[in-house]
Amino acid sequence: MYRISSLGTCPRALSAARLGHEPLPEPEFLKLAAREGERHEKWVVEDLESEGWQITDRQKEVKLSYPAFELIGHVDGLARRNGEQRLLEIKSMSRFRFASFTGAGFARFREYAFQVTAYHRAVNLPILYVVKDRDSGKRVNLELDTPPMDWNEVYEAVLGVEIAVRKK
Repeated sequence: MYRISSLGTCPRALSAARLGHEPLPEPEFLKLAAREGERHEKWVVEDLESEGWQITDRQKEVKLSYPAFELIGHVDGLARRNGEQRLLEIKSMSRFRFASFTGAGFARFREYAFQVTAYHRAVNLPILYVVKDRDSGKRVNLELDTPPMDWNEVYEAVLGVEIAVRKK
């Protein structure tokens, strides 16, 4: 089983996790960043709701099962407005990463592309991808009808890791 949130990261790290190796303890600054990200996610949802979006299915578990492996994760939610429903994915980041994302998009954030492509595959809905600058509060909403990557690229990458794992 692979966590959807870890897709697109280093294949060696994915392999190590799949083989049961325990990662080093998470540094305190990463724990704090994750906690702050959760707070900003709640604020983004509040803002979206004030703009007329209805947000449901927060942290709903999704699975993709294949003969060689299974992917599991939790979507940030589903967003509905004007009769249209979308997969909701929210990212909060520093002003530097925000500037990088708004400049280069998913080309520079491959792990985000992997993740949202897998979630899209699981729920088969167009995407509302929200990126927030934690420092300034600026926000960009991307309404995507298709995911940023081809699903086959994600599948082949995970399959390659799984084959390496089985070979140890």
